[in-house]
Amino acid sequence: MARLHWLDSAGARFLDPEAFVAELTRQSFAVCAVPLWRAAPVVAELDRATPRGSSGHSGGFVWSFKRQGELKERTQVRRTSLEAADPNDFMLCSFEVMESLAEVAMEAWCASQGLPVATAKQKFGDLSFGNSQEEGKGKSVLNLYHYFNLETCDEEPCRSHADPGLLTVLCRSTEPGLQALHPLKPGGAPGQPAAYEDSWCDLEPMMDALGQGEEPHVPFLILVGETLERLSGGWHPACLHRVQPSVVPNRPRFNMAFELRPRCNVWHPWSELAKEQDPNEEKQRRGMVDER
Repeated sequence: MARLHWLDSAGARFLDPEAFVAELTRQSFAVCAVPLWRAAPVVAELDRATPRGSSGHSGGFVWSFKRQGELKERTQVRRTSLEAADPNDFMLCSFEVMESLAEVAMEAWCASQGLPVATAKQKFGDLSFGNSQEEGKGKSVLNLYHYFNLETCDEEPCRSHADPGLLTVLCRSTEPGLQALHPLKPGGAPGQPAAYEDSWCDLEPMMDALGQGEEPHVPFLILVGETLERLSGGWHPACLHRVQPSVVPNRPRFNMAFELRPRCNVWHPWSELAKEQDPNEEKQRRGMVDER
């Protein structure tokens, strides 16, 4: 049975991080409740409900626009520096909101595994909370999707897949359509993928049902990505999901998805990666290297 996972009033941590991680493990996704004040830019951008329509840049961000025929269009946003977003630009502020939620989720996962949070964020975190000295575009992206849902278009809006990064954060879309498969059992070594149920779960109705009767909040969905599946040795199955056409033809659908992607390729579990540390770094950490 799914539950709603609350952040504290500052939006800085989960009130019950263990329960949040347990649900990620069990069903490969979890629904979070973010305070209204913290999620305000996302709400405003959803009210606008359309990608930017052109490429551009502002402060520490750059974005590109792409249209895929009569199927959909997308604006993709990346960081280029730690400069804060213009508070009047709801798209860029939405990036910051969803990025911070991804960071809170990553911290909860590290704590649940007994991993050093600072080390994990430094090694795998993106521009905003990894190595702040790195330059260039961040790997993590915010995608703003506008699905046209035209009756004349026979293509699927988004086929079944798992996202490549660590975690994906999504807001509640303007129209239902997002579906996921529940894992039956986790995978293991490469070549031993997780097993999934055959029936699809409708995620937007579930998000709505979990929030009924609760104090005001904004629901967000967090999905496990393929990188986190590898880091956990297959214990956290990546979330297989898809987007189905609207049940009402010609009614467009708008949504935003932030993908937390590491700045390096990750092919092994954390336990194996930890062994690859420079032995001198480990000695320095323990105070065993002479300072000369």
